[in-house]
Amino acid sequence: MTKKILSAITAFACVASLGATVFADDVTIEDAATTQDVEVNVETNVPTIKVTLPTTADITINPYKLTVEIDGENYTDTLISPEYTITNESDCAVAISATASITVPEDSNATVATAALKGTETTNSVFMYLETTDTTGDYADAYDKTATNQMVLTTKSATATVMNLAAGNETATEGYYKIIGDAASAPKTAWTAKDTVDVNLTFAIAPVAAAATTTE
Repeated sequence: MTKKILSAITAFACVASLGATVFADDVTIEDAATTQDVEVNVETNVPTIKVTLPTTADITINPYKLTVEIDGENYTDTLISPEYTITNESDCAVAISATASITVPEDSNATVATAALKGTETTNSVFMYLETTDTTGDYADAYDKTATNQMVLTTKSATATVMNLAAGNETATEGYYKIIGDAASAPKTAWTAKDTVDVNLTFAIAPVAAAATTTE
């Protein structure tokens, strides 16, 4: 958006009327009583944001550690999630925040744990957290509440910055994420197909200001 602001500047000389040379749009003033209007053009420089991310994600609760095939690979984890890619082609760095929560359907017997399972749970407990990484396939062995790239998912909505990607207008930059966790394998009540949860996940993208440069 361009705004034109007209300001009156009082100068200390009068307009050149005696053959003085004026370059481009400059005006030479030689009379203290003369004023000169200046047209000021104001522009706002904004980044071009282009971030591509998945709009769906698939999670399998697998409490009995059955073999589950996904994209030709077999998994036996108690919670299975493929890896998803976020691509930045913006002309600036971006910060990616996630807002997430879990809801339990009325006919589900699942319960949402807020901490890593100990393996002695007698309820149909499930523990989930979002983890991001700059390197595909590089994930921690366990949840760490101090890790800035991990975010536990509970029934209470929470928001956190989970990823920063460098500018990608010359070469696209990528980040990756999975939803990781665990499910109780020996509850008092056997798991059924209805014992599931709904994950609510929203990503937001924000440009990151470039670091200030200094000259010596």
